[in-house]
Amino acid sequence: MEYQKFTEDIVVKVPPKRLWLASVKDGHKSSVKSVPHKVAKAVDESGNFGELGSVRTMHFHKGVHPFDFLSGKVVEVDQEKLYLKLQVTDGNLEGTLSNSYIVTLHYLEGVVKCTVEWKGPPQSCFPQDVKEFLSYVIKNIDDHVLANEHEYKY
Repeated sequence: MEYQKFTEDIVVKVPPKRLWLASVKDGHKSSVKSVPHKVAKAVDESGNFGELGSVRTMHFHKGVHPFDFLSGKVVEVDQEKLYLKLQVTDGNLEGTLSNSYIVTLHYLEGVVKCTVEWKGPPQSCFPQDVKEFLSYVIKNIDDHVLANEHEYKY
């Protein structure tokens, strides 16, 4: 089975470094604040998320997604270029190859470039769920940071 892939540019208003701090470094708190009706909790399982080898698990409210939780491990990072690649390592993803999912985020001025790669059929609906969820969370964190000028200063 070959890898499938999609890329999306998520338009944002917050400067890249502030959004990186909010959504990557402090995402375990900001995701719950920004989308409390979707994300029940987020936990940094090992290391400081955003550093190589660190793991974060996001738990979702029942019925929000076809999965209750997802865990991702940082497999590549460039903190200067605000680039992060993570491997989905766990999740109750029936009928999917959860550990075949790779998510890449690159924070640039006015946009976060999001790429999702997976092993599976091109018509699989799960990648669409991931794309919509990532876009929704990043846009909501962007709005939260805009509304709270005192947060996430560098």
